[in-house]
Amino acid sequence: MKRINNRKLDVLYFIMILSISLQMTITAQEKNSSISGEVRDAITKQPLPGANVILLNSKIGTAADKNGYYTISKVPIGVYSIRASYMGYEQSTKVDISTAVSRNTTVYFDLKPNQLQTDEITVSGNYYAIFNTTGNPKIGRISRRYIPGYANPSGSCNSWR
Repeated sequence: MKRINNRKLDVLYFIMILSISLQMTITAQEKNSSISGEVRDAITKQPLPGANVILLNSKIGTAADKNGYYTISKVPIGVYSIRASYMGYEQSTKVDISTAVSRNTTVYFDLKPNQLQTDEITVSGNYYAIFNTTGNPKIGRISRRYIPGYANPSGSCNSWR
């Protein structure tokens, strides 16, 4: 009779250890989540490939793929502000984005076009004046026989030799 009770006890211990280790594994995996979504032009609704998407106050971020989709995986559970930016567009920030245990949070961005402005640019045409002492621009002619790939009237094609 003692032998049967010892076996039952061994089986019971085995089941308890197995359930505890399984529970620890599941708990360890549940500490992260993911954030995904799309980045598009607000007017044309076209995707913005390569748009930057970052979680503010962290070192976590990614870039959108060629279809404007992005995924940030292994995001610790918490509340975040997330920013999307793209050259030539106004950046957009979404606040109070909550992540849940082992869940994906979806965030969409529609970025408005923004015209880049710079200071006045002056274009000057006197760069080669230091090589030309006469003050007049030099104009030259190139014969068609020196142009590679140019077909002459006889039908043959000249090339550099």
